[in-house]
Amino acid sequence: MKTAALLPYRTYSIGNCSAEIFLTDIMGRNIVHERFDINKGVHHYMYATENLLSGNYFLSINMLNRRYTYPLSIIK
Repeated sequence: MKTAALLPYRTYSIGNCSAEIFLTDIMGRNIVHERFDINKGVHHYMYATENLLSGNYFLSINMLNRRYTYPLSIIK
């Protein structure tokens, strides 16, 4: 039985705002684009990686007029 790994997103907001999460591959293609409203506090969001190929990706979180980008490597 194959289990899927989960890619966790964890954000902290100092107030109510809208946020966007992008997962792009090394070639710059958008794999995931999620938009949602968040309240003040810590938030967790999980994305199943079962449909992603092994490789390098970038996770970007846009909120409060800032963009935070993190490199990711998925190895299966």
